[in-house]
Amino acid sequence: MKKWQLQEAKAKFSEVVRRALREGPQAVTRHDRDTVVVMSMKSYEKIAGDRAPKDLLSVLRTAPSCGGPELFRYGNERENGNGKGNGEDGDVSA
Repeated sequence: MKKWQLQEAKAKFSEVVRRALREGPQAVTRHDRDTVVVMSMKSYEKIAGDRAPKDLLSVLRTAPSCGGPELFRYGNERENGNGKGNGEDGDVSA
């Protein structure tokens, strides 16, 4: 697997992607540590199998760092007409 330093990968991102498609996964290092891998979608789906999210919303809903479903809870921010919300669903505005 070819390794790229982060600065070089940024400068030559199109080449990194082309090589990932043609030659296989490309590793990117930061501060001399393997950090990420650029790979084709086909390779990713082969590794991830059924766990591969089908769309961005699925990714965001299941990401542990974004608050999960609460991120997508639609509040009543504008329903009371003043744009300040009504204090429900965690809305603390007055």
